[in-house]
Amino acid sequence: MDNFLFFALIIGSILFFIDIISGAKVSTKKVFWIYEGIFLLFTFIFDNILNIAGVFRFHFIAHTLNIRIPYMPIEDLLYGFCLAYLPAILYETDYHVSIKNLKRYFIISRPTLWPNTFVPGIWALLIYHTILTPSIIILLGYTIIPYNFCVYGINDYFDKESDAVNTRKGKLDGAKVDQSFTQMILFFLGSHIPFLLYFLFFSSKLIPIFLALIFFAITYSAKPFRIKEIPFLDSINSSFHFVLPLLAMLFAIGIRNLPFEVLFSFFMWGMASQSMGAIQDISSDRQAGMKSVATVMGARITAYYATICYSIAIIFLILSRSALTMLLGIVLIAYPINVARLSFNSDEKKARNVWMIFLRLNYIFGFFITQFLLLPYYLSIIHP
Repeated sequence: MDNFLFFALIIGSILFFIDIISGAKVSTKKVFWIYEGIFLLFTFIFDNILNIAGVFRFHFIAHTLNIRIPYMPIEDLLYGFCLAYLPAILYETDYHVSIKNLKRYFIISRPTLWPNTFVPGIWALLIYHTILTPSIIILLGYTIIPYNFCVYGINDYFDKESDAVNTRKGKLDGAKVDQSFTQMILFFLGSHIPFLLYFLFFSSKLIPIFLALIFFAITYSAKPFRIKEIPFLDSINSSFHFVLPLLAMLFAIGIRNLPFEVLFSFFMWGMASQSMGAIQDISSDRQAGMKSVATVMGARITAYYATICYSIAIIFLILSRSALTMLLGIVLIAYPINVARLSFNSDEKKARNVWMIFLRLNYIFGFFITQFLLLPYYLSIIHP
């Protein structure tokens, strides 16, 4: 395994992300590549001279590609590239733009919805008493901000027209995107390449599901797919955004007998939640000429549909016949009760109120379920 190449690529991709976020964008300027070319030429000359003179001795052949040009390892050029890249970024950085871009990146990633993608993974770690590994920690980190930016950043860019007339946007429910397509792609690449490289080199079994995460995020919002405008398929695709991070964590842990009842229940919960959330956007979506499960069925029928999906999720949890899943099933009863209120009064103000209660339920129940799973660990501290 070429660890030296891996770390060089990771450092380079992180610098690229910093380059974009900071507003420096030196990698898009011709003068930067001339500067890099000169720096790499001197790196090539002096590395070879020092190697011939015996100053350098490379004793880590097993950790490189073992490609020399003619005496220096090829990885040295990548490290030289990174060494020249960092000061160029620092010199060109506009710190006001950096703060603005970081804030935008943060808002677009929907902090209020982060728990939906990473907390189930933490529950899996606690249930299976997992010892943390670098792959698990990095996967968990990915499912917090970068993955949520992937899902919602692409969504917000392609929904600019409807978001412009949507009073929810610009606050808890995402930013009103004013960035160009190129900026969005650069943000996406900069935040994903380091993770892709890590999984490729050190946890290749996660590559298929990592690519699936990206696939469902892109096809949901991006043209020409726009599955979010195909009623019912929009709920299905959106639900994968929540189930796949949990499935990835189960793969990372090494679980062979997957809890299918729990996964299907979580899938139905995701479908119900997406449908419920779409109710509050009916007028803005129709104004922008966009379709969704809610614009097609209307608020009241969509509320019935979401209630049924939540109820199916509860049934499958109870059928799994474990004390923990039955407890989860009891907890989930609050969700259909919450959305069922829209079957009586389905105006958008009421739908917004139901959505805000949904967010609070996620935090309240998520906290208590986590504490329940941590209880054995607490007891082991009290009675070692």
